[in-house]
Amino acid sequence: MRLPISQKTTLPIGPTKPCPTVGPLPPFASRAKLLPLRERRIFIRNGEEFLPGVTAHFTPGHTAEHICFEISAGTESLFLLGDLVHHAVLSLENPLLNFAADIAPFTAAEPQTKVFSTLADARTRGLGYHFPWPGLGHLAKQGEGFRLVPEQMRW
Repeated sequence: MRLPISQKTTLPIGPTKPCPTVGPLPPFASRAKLLPLRERRIFIRNGEEFLPGVTAHFTPGHTAEHICFEISAGTESLFLLGDLVHHAVLSLENPLLNFAADIAPFTAAEPQTKVFSTLADARTRGLGYHFPWPGLGHLAKQGEGFRLVPEQMRW
């Protein structure tokens, strides 16, 4: 389903400069699609709450501009991991493990380890696209790595 973009919609884009390890990527067709929207785009910074309750966390490695988002309301928050985790077991047990799908695998290890540690220490709920259904839970430290402690989806 496509959401309509109105004339007043702002388009968050980040990061504002290329990842130093990966460098700039070719624009392909995105330039033609984004250029007409240039007046409405905003550049977001790492750690910035660019919308009420939505904070951007730059996590380069899988792609140069990979971003995870943390959504907060009151005392609860949910960390959207995106492609920071490729496999629910392998990625967590060994955060330094390289995956062929990462553009810069050695760059990916640092943000992965940092995010996993932060989420485990704070017991922040995470949503992993590559976790088993429903993809929801928190991380716990286990040996040199981490493990997923799954949660049931609450409606």
